[in-house]
Amino acid sequence: MQYRAPSGSPRVGIISLVMRLPGCRSLKEKRSIIRRLQSTLVQENLSVAEVGDVDRRDASILACVAVSSSWEGTEKRLHGVRRTAEETFGVQLLEAPIERLI
Repeated sequence: MQYRAPSGSPRVGIISLVMRLPGCRSLKEKRSIIRRLQSTLVQENLSVAEVGDVDRRDASILACVAVSSSWEGTEKRLHGVRRTAEETFGVQLLEAPIERLI
């Protein structure tokens, strides 16, 4: 028997931003960029955490989680994360896979 979520169930998705930060000369400079990006994404009601390459000055991996009442809404928000990172903060995205969790 296949599981069917009841109507009104939340749809949870995650995007992992694998980024290069060209031009960062120190961890302090990198953390400034990451902190501003996290702050912007949190204002969009997303949960955000740096989950990889924490001690590298020129790279970072951020995980962003979105919750919505539909997959379309969840994926739209996660695609917006990708655009925000690229356009607003000038980071170079190496990968940005989106996964459906629930």
